[in-house]
Amino acid sequence: MTGQGRKLRLVTPDEPPRLTPGAAGMLLRILLKATAQASRPHDEQGIESCNTSHPPKNN
Repeated sequence: MTGQGRKLRLVTPDEPPRLTPGAAGMLLRILLKATAQASRPHDEQGIESCNTSHPPKNN
């Protein structure tokens, strides 16, 4: 079955759900880490963050 011709109804709230202080802190840490990783040059990111087969550099 390809799903063509089928409709999907999505209901979203008017406002996003409130975060607890712990959840907000965790989300902030995740976003800061992702931003720092994205701003590093490709050669410094290592094997975990790219689709190449070379190992990370040892400094």
